[in-house]
Amino acid sequence: MTRNWVAVVFLWAALLLPAEAKMTVKIGTLAPRGSSWESDLREGFDRIEAESKGEVRFVIYGGGVLGDEADMVRKIRLGALEGGAFASMGVGTIAPEISVLKLPYLFDSLEEVDHIRSKTRARFTRVLEENGFKMLSWTDVGALANIFSTVPISTLEDFKKTKIWLWQGDPVSVEAYKAVGVEGVPLEIPQVFGALKTGLVQTVGGTGLTILALQWYSDLKYITKVNARYEPAFLILKNETWKSLPDTVRKLIEDGVREREPEILRKTRADEKRAFDALVKRGMKVTEPSQEEREKFRELQKPVWELFAGKLYPKELLDLVLAELEKFRAVKAAP
Repeated sequence: MTRNWVAVVFLWAALLLPAEAKMTVKIGTLAPRGSSWESDLREGFDRIEAESKGEVRFVIYGGGVLGDEADMVRKIRLGALEGGAFASMGVGTIAPEISVLKLPYLFDSLEEVDHIRSKTRARFTRVLEENGFKMLSWTDVGALANIFSTVPISTLEDFKKTKIWLWQGDPVSVEAYKAVGVEGVPLEIPQVFGALKTGLVQTVGGTGLTILALQWYSDLKYITKVNARYEPAFLILKNETWKSLPDTVRKLIEDGVREREPEILRKTRADEKRAFDALVKRGMKVTEPSQEEREKFRELQKPVWELFAGKLYPKELLDLVLAELEKFRAVKAAP
């Protein structure tokens, strides 16, 4: 009797355990575990897993445990990952045309970003597909990037005197800094925390969310508001992985992404404001350079836009973006 009862218990336990998913999809990201980015990603995938009823399981490797974005792209190509949630650095190694979005001082506001997203999304979706990847979503890393530093910066000359972090492998940043007479310190993102501790780096570009999530704030004391550049965030999967998913799962993903993307954008921007305010509350001092100083930054770095035309992105794509921005600004300025 006892033996039969034990057998029944084990049978019911086996039936109640979730069945092993038919397919596992591994996703890499620099977003730290517990950050708003990683939480949104995990929440979305958890929902798809549940609705797929055992068809697919998602495993997220967050916090850069698999290296920088370029390392993760290599792992995707080698078959160790199926996709990633990346900023422009990772996606730019796949489709260099994306680099046009992160040109220095290109955008003045997130409204402009949203306008260009609407005008170029189909194109970048196609470009990524031609390079072997399915774009699932395009959101933001936060606001337009500012300058965070251990020393006060209010002028171009102040900026040039500091040790500035350069995201290793980012040609746009290399030339942008050269244009203002600066040679950055090239490091991968996981190396920056230690570099700030030792003084190897004094200045970083980023958003409030990146500074807070990556814990760089402990050594930074000043924020210089300049809207230096836009940093997109993309969720991508290998074409082979996407095509191998059942039609029902692909529909779940596409419907889920379409439904959640506007809310994630709104939430990310709200989180960015809270992160920025939290940094100020921690004691960071905010500096806003004069309009004259801002124009110095912009005018010195604008030649970088043309420098990469025909190399990273077609000249006509740059012209399209600039023309759309001009039209959008004219409408906004109209009485």
